[in-house]
Amino acid sequence: MNSRWYVSFLALIGLITSQLLSIGVLAQSIPTDLGNFSESLRKIELENYDGQPYSLSSFEHQKLTLLILMAHDCPICQQYTGKFRELAQVDGLSVVGIAPSEGETKETAGAFAAKYKFDFPILLDSHQVVTHILKAKVTPEVFLFNQTGDLLYRGKIDNWFYELGKYRNVITEHYLDDAIAAAFAGKAINPNKTEPIGCMLNMSMKHH
Repeated sequence: MNSRWYVSFLALIGLITSQLLSIGVLAQSIPTDLGNFSESLRKIELENYDGQPYSLSSFEHQKLTLLILMAHDCPICQQYTGKFRELAQVDGLSVVGIAPSEGETKETAGAFAAKYKFDFPILLDSHQVVTHILKAKVTPEVFLFNQTGDLLYRGKIDNWFYELGKYRNVITEHYLDDAIAAAFAGKAINPNKTEPIGCMLNMSMKHH
């Protein structure tokens, strides 16, 4: 093969690949920012709505831990409250709510938990320490971890909502349920990341 032609061919392939990446055609092959957050998270202790401190290092004692970023006044979170309760009943899965709003208080989070009969903690992340580590932008967004702190899946729960205020009558993709099942079975999770749709967070605050 002519070396000059070969170099041109490689350059053309590189150009085509970059164009495909830009439109998401090769999305499955793009490395995500999923990784091990254990070193960052195990140092963090937040307060539950009942005033009790809660260490995020507790994931080390669970097969799987699910962090759900939620806000009591987010309509989409309110629509998913039944699903939140369902997830909290899964054996081997520890569910932890994270309230990333400065306006969330013990009272509002506690009332939210009481109204929808949650039996899992809702931790106040008013300085958005956890939120910044996870690079979260909306509520609800879910983060599934294994026992060693590896982030296995992040994003939306399913494809119920496809735009703000717009939802399907029938859910056809159960991303989180599939991820949990695959994790318990020791199988690869695909997709391991989806783009959440929800209430935008005010990220103007500086975390401490």
